[in-house]
Amino acid sequence: MQNIDFTDVEIKGASFSNYDLTDSLFDNTNLEKTDFYTAYNFSINPSQNQIKGTVFSKENC
Repeated sequence: MQNIDFTDVEIKGASFSNYDLTDSLFDNTNLEKTDFYTAYNFSINPSQNQIKGTVFSKENC
């Protein structure tokens, strides 16, 4: 899943297991309770997205 624009999308509760999210855009995205534990190559600004309960690994933080 590379080069995806998730702007203004509700992805609440999704799982991105082993997903390569290179060049994907997260802006004003609801990511509450979403699993990014094994996802990689992504950047999420916590002040521009809803991330309450979202799971990250220490390697991807």
